[in-house]
Amino acid sequence: MSTVTPIKEINLSYSSSFDGSSLRIGIVHARWNAPTIAALLKGTRDKLMQCGVKSQDIVVQEVSIPSGSFDAVIAIGVLIKGVIMYFEYISKAVTGNPREEQALERAGIGKGGSGKGHNHGEDWGAAAVEMTSNNRKWAAGNF
Repeated sequence: MSTVTPIKEINLSYSSSFDGSSLRIGIVHARWNAPTIAALLKGTRDKLMQCGVKSQDIVVQEVSIPSGSFDAVIAIGVLIKGVIMYFEYISKAVTGNPREEQALERAGIGKGGSGKGHNHGEDWGAAAVEMTSNNRKWAAGNF
């Protein structure tokens, strides 16, 4: 029987040492659940710009993949329980049945007693800059 040793002190916070000023980022979003998508999109754009990505280098399109050359593409969508069965099939396999309240909290616009939640779009924007910066560094042989 193998024993799993816990990793201590993993830093999961975004490092501001990544410079996104030379990046071009595409964002693709769903057209449904507009209030949640709008909040996630705002969080993503805000974080990208905080990381130095220029506004003109952030291309946002609905549904289809943006054309052109991008350093990263961020896909934003929300699955909320409704009357169509596809929700049950997808959510059980992927997320464990999120409810609308959870989606709103994950977009930072929740209404529950636990506060508005955290806008996960910010994490996606930061991750795009960090991964693209790391990919460029690694491609140059710097580890």
